[in-house]
Amino acid sequence: MAALLIPGHSQTIPDQDYSTADLEDNFIKPSPEYGTDCWWWWLNGNVTREAITSDLEAMKEKGFHGAMIFDAGGHNQRGNRDIPAGPLFASEEWRKLFVHALDEAERLGLEIGFNIQSGWNLGGPFITPEKAAKMLTYSRTEISGGTEVSISLPQPPSRRGFYRDIAVLAFPVDSSRISDEPVRGLDLKMGVHELGGSAPDCRFLLTTRKPSEALTNLPSWSVHPRSGTSPVICPKTAS
Repeated sequence: MAALLIPGHSQTIPDQDYSTADLEDNFIKPSPEYGTDCWWWWLNGNVTREAITSDLEAMKEKGFHGAMIFDAGGHNQRGNRDIPAGPLFASEEWRKLFVHALDEAERLGLEIGFNIQSGWNLGGPFITPEKAAKMLTYSRTEISGGTEVSISLPQPPSRRGFYRDIAVLAFPVDSSRISDEPVRGLDLKMGVHELGGSAPDCRFLLTTRKPSEALTNLPSWSVHPRSGTSPVICPKTAS
């Protein structure tokens, strides 16, 4: 599991007079209702009852207002190692852990939100391949023209045994119009390029160390534009 801080909750404050001492005290020790919420990532569903209780008690101890449960994959992006799989999202075992999280949050006076999907696509064990998000695949066959032919076209790649024909497209090949010039930046033109980076280590928020001690030697980040390509995010040594 992992947690990511997000801005805390806002609330209309009724009109009333506050003394300087009241304002100072509320600033130093704000009420939990004005505390920070966080994204509470259940990465690859790898959660246990003990870990849920431990995380929520740590949030309570540090003055958090609550958390948003977000079951998701993506743990192995950018070369990270796989996280062992936990209970399948929305399965009976997963729902028991979710209910345990709600019970513990109620015990501790924390507010819990919930992302209604696992990852970025709505789904769960009850979604069959026919109802799941789909992608276009293709196969390519070259033949000689000038005569009538009858051939069986190879089936394009498929996942989980699901495939449906959409269309057969035929194009004449004119060797005089073939260029050796490559298509550059194709991933950017297709909108699939991802600009990624990692936030500084924030685990000190759940420890008893002083922030000034915990932040020592942690990296900061700078963005360097690069002509013709996406920006590059580089760590730099904190001064």
